[in-house]
Amino acid sequence: MPSPVLNIDWLNQNSLRNYPIVDGASRVSSEGHTLPPGLIVDISIPVPIGTVEPGDLFIRQVVGFSTGVAISVADRTAPGVSLATVTVFTTDHSAYDSYTLVGQGSLIGIIGRITLGEPLELIKASKLTYTFTGVPDNTRLAVAVTRPYIRGVTGIQVVDSTTAESVIFTGVVEIVQGDNVVLEVEAGKIIINSELADPGESTDDCGCTDPDEQEGTGRPIYTINNIEPDDQGNFTISSQDCTAVQSVVNGVEIVDVCSTPCCDCDQLDVLYQGLQAVESETGRLLETQEQLRGRLDNMQTVILNAQLNPPGGSNGADDEGSTVYFLPVGPGGYGGVWVGG
Repeated sequence: MPSPVLNIDWLNQNSLRNYPIVDGASRVSSEGHTLPPGLIVDISIPVPIGTVEPGDLFIRQVVGFSTGVAISVADRTAPGVSLATVTVFTTDHSAYDSYTLVGQGSLIGIIGRITLGEPLELIKASKLTYTFTGVPDNTRLAVAVTRPYIRGVTGIQVVDSTTAESVIFTGVVEIVQGDNVVLEVEAGKIIINSELADPGESTDDCGCTDPDEQEGTGRPIYTINNIEPDDQGNFTISSQDCTAVQSVVNGVEIVDVCSTPCCDCDQLDVLYQGLQAVESETGRLLETQEQLRGRLDNMQTVILNAQLNPPGGSNGADDEGSTVYFLPVGPGGYGGVWVGG
């Protein structure tokens, strides 16, 4: 919202002279256009100490567009870099309205004010572009428009990773050290160091020890497999069936209580070689078994053929009615065998 106008007579006077531009500045841009004195009638810019010299600020550019103008301020030592900008629209402007100048670059974080004159002056400027980058002295600002600005902390807000943001603390804020934390102030800086406290001297015994004072101690364990302890610092390691948890030096040991190896590696190696020999002999026995099975099958086939197809003639049956079957006995021919009466 535009701010209320104070001392309008003084602003009227500024519309007829160079101020806030220094007296004697031509206000002629690189394009050959003269910036109207009634366009900018007042500026107030806070300048942080040690950033830019107040007498080096100038109107860098006034860029007109269909509905307003964009105004920027720069430093004569770096004319190509805008340090503060503002955009004003013709439809919203009334005579001597003030607008916010937003700091950039070395002036980032500052908030200034700029006051513009009659709406007609703004409309005229919106039809042209005024560039003073190459001629900064033509729009150099008076030192009176700047005021020293001492940067400082305006508030402190604490953000916890597990909770929401705290309120903003203002005024006198006290920062108190806690367990294993030491705060020191040195050359205007607050230094936060971690320090392992001696449990014998601490009223809140956290169990921490100083590794420089006690031999064999080191950094405490914060997590195990990225798992943190509970609020009291306790970490539970539980056992399941056939397992037991027991303490060892600097750690714990999980053992199998259901079965324990009875042999060492050398004994297991001898046992493995013996098993290989048994496996080899078992293979040979299986091969012999298959050969015997094949010969029995052949013999059964021969017996079946002899029963179904006995030889003819006198070899088939004798005079007394006895039946004779002939079995092959080898390459030499058949041999008669009596098997029934």
